[in-house]
Amino acid sequence: MPSYLRLEKTQETFTDNTYKCTLKIFDDKEQYAGSWTVCTGQGYAQKFRQAGRNIPGSMEPLPQGIYEVFDMEWAGGKDNWGVSHGPGLGPVFVPIVCREETRRGEFGIHIDYNRGSSSGTAGCIGVLDEQDMVEIVQHLRTFDPKVLRVEWGL
Repeated sequence: MPSYLRLEKTQETFTDNTYKCTLKIFDDKEQYAGSWTVCTGQGYAQKFRQAGRNIPGSMEPLPQGIYEVFDMEWAGGKDNWGVSHGPGLGPVFVPIVCREETRRGEFGIHIDYNRGSSSGTAGCIGVLDEQDMVEIVQHLRTFDPKVLRVEWGL
């Protein structure tokens, strides 16, 4: 089996009311290879749904489902951590696309770059800081996962 990512919700929340989620990576033998605490969605919209039941513009967490993971997109060129894609996004964006029909899109994995002033995301996976994103980039390069499984237990 190829390597993959898995996103799970914990029962804990951040001070902004977003749930603490765990992004895990597994190697091609399905062995755990690393994990990071992340967020998804806005604190006021923490309704976890399946992909076919999500609402456009809701600011809810990433819908449960299976996603394709695409190549990293750098705002200022490969490994340039000094240029951002824009407010809240940070220097690197990893696009993910749901395999199931969904009314929401343009999801990805990125640093929650404005976490100090406007924490949370519009549904993307928000990495808490640059140090964690550096580790995620290294793991993505090492294991090259093409699938993300979002498992909310619905």
